[in-house]
Amino acid sequence: MYETWSSSFSDLLTDPAKPLPLEFINCTTELQRAGIKFEKSVGCDSWLDIKFKNGVIKIPPLVVGVVTESVFKNLIAYEEYKFDPCSNWKCVTDYVVFMDSLIKSSNDVKKLRHHQIIENWLGGDERVCAMFENLGKTVFFHSTKFCYSRVFKDVNICTKQQWNVWMAQWNIWIANLRRTYFKTPWSVISFMAAVALLLLTCLQAIFAILQCYSVTH
Repeated sequence: MYETWSSSFSDLLTDPAKPLPLEFINCTTELQRAGIKFEKSVGCDSWLDIKFKNGVIKIPPLVVGVVTESVFKNLIAYEEYKFDPCSNWKCVTDYVVFMDSLIKSSNDVKKLRHHQIIENWLGGDERVCAMFENLGKTVFFHSTKFCYSRVFKDVNICTKQQWNVWMAQWNIWIANLRRTYFKTPWSVISFMAAVALLLLTCLQAIFAILQCYSVTH
């Protein structure tokens, strides 16, 4: 089963002859502020199959329950025992590192739940955050044999593009505007009426100025 999981996303792995420098990514909240979107992967062969394309990180869904931490610890121990970190890919270990990078607070878990990437059976989101924090403290990985180094690199390149940051901030502003002022249809109607009244007032002022100008000349 382990071999099936790890072999199903071999296209993610970097050419060993051309290792990429490891660049860690920010947490989910910070990435969203920088314009990165998250989606649940559908129809993938493995829960390890994380991909990034066109500004979207696609992650297979993960059910987090009472035995999840123990399962991860056992799989990580298996990789430590079986594989040489300098010559073998440690897919589960790297997956934990990836998720630990994304999850730094309960708010990050909440956002991933919103996108149906995490299904939380533990209870509070802070418990999921604590689980990945604990797992992250126990893993050892090789920086030149990291399964998601290409994903990390591409995400960081995307977040550094100022246009993406501006668009993300614009989307956040629009969402806050809707949540604050447009909670009901009547608030939308009132806003449109106020805008129309403002435009009419401006037009009236412009016509008055033009009329005054034509009289004096």
